[in-house]
Amino acid sequence: MSHRLKVLPYLIKHTPKAPILSQNLIQVYAFDLDHTLIQPISSSTFSKTAEDWQFVKYGNRNSIDTLLQLVRDEPNSLIVVFSNQGGVLASPPDSKSCIKYLTKIELVLKHIATMAQGDQLLNRLWIYASPKAPARIADRSMFIDMRKPATGMMNQFQQDIGSLPIELKYYCGDAAGRPTDFSDSDVKFAHNLHTIFKLPEDLFIT
Repeated sequence: MSHRLKVLPYLIKHTPKAPILSQNLIQVYAFDLDHTLIQPISSSTFSKTAEDWQFVKYGNRNSIDTLLQLVRDEPNSLIVVFSNQGGVLASPPDSKSCIKYLTKIELVLKHIATMAQGDQLLNRLWIYASPKAPARIADRSMFIDMRKPATGMMNQFQQDIGSLPIELKYYCGDAAGRPTDFSDSDVKFAHNLHTIFKLPEDLFIT
């Protein structure tokens, strides 16, 4: 497997086993996961099974094509995914919802590995997910800190790369607070990170 997995009650992270980390300024391109990079194959809003996913198609390109292009064009780039997973319970880590999410991410990573230059992307791909808090828990502060639009997941990423200098180029997500959006958490997340916010349809369609 290309990534190390760590499951905490308040955070799930997949970090590359052989990360490519430049000692120069690292260019970070950050993305939401669901309905930005992947979406269900079925017509449901959320994946019914671990296999119910596909890369989102924008015009003539899939989201994965853009990620591959980014790492080809920018030698100091990292791709970082920050995702709220409110339907996933990571405590206990063997819950059905957690196993489904973990299996889905494993399938995504395995698929990337089969693609041309996929290994190059895998070594630059970091995935963070904020699960929901258990019903009976006294201290919810860590769950709140990790959930977008709070910046806990970004703080964790910066710790994981050893506080190397980064330039966050933008954050791309679908929750922009539009009338048809379920939330405004992505646009607020970008604001809290002091970076540019991009909609998927504006970024991926070329």
